Amino acid sequence: MGRKKKTPRKISQYKKADWDKIRIEVKNSKNEYFSLTLTNNTTEEKWTLIKNKIQEITDKNIPSKIMKQKQDIPWLTPEIKRLIRKRDRIHKKIKATKSEKKSDTIKKHRSLKHQVQQKLRTSYWNYIENIIIEDSKLKDSKPSKKFWSFIKNQKSENMGVSPLKVNGITKTNPKIRLKH
Repeated sequence: MGRKKKTPRKISQYKKADWDKIRIEVKNSKNEYFSLTLTNNTTEEKWTLIKNKIQEITDKNIPSKIMKQKQDIPWLTPEIKRLIRKRDRIHKKIKATKSEKKSDTIKKHRSLKHQVQQKLRTSYWNYIENIIIEDSKLKDSKPSKKFWSFIKNQKSENMGVSPLKVNGITKTNPKIRLKH
């Protein structure tokens, strides 16, 4: 069973909108609307005209971007997601309340944080174990695509040479670092 892909969403960036241009275009479209409504249109047609004009103005003057939602990790179960949301709600409460009343909620937050970490770790290792067990059951004993996809995603290559500290001085030039 494959995971469901999440569709990308269009998000309007209202802070970058050209509001002056929008106001001018709305005023101009108002005159256009009243001239067209004199021709006995139905209410539905008038509504469609208004809606389309507003959509056209916003598309033209409010920039937008397409946001892809993150893919859920396969070992993140609904139970763990629920715990994460609960932990985050308690964290918000801690930030909102005064210092005298925080001690109980802080204890609750710590225990939930620990519980989430523990569940995530066990779920992660169960997922890996299931991939390996599935592969060992195969007759031809070739690792599955799922296994190799997981291995490929775990790979992280560090490009370049990391900074070197010599006598308390950090050397960032790769050629100098090779000499030391």
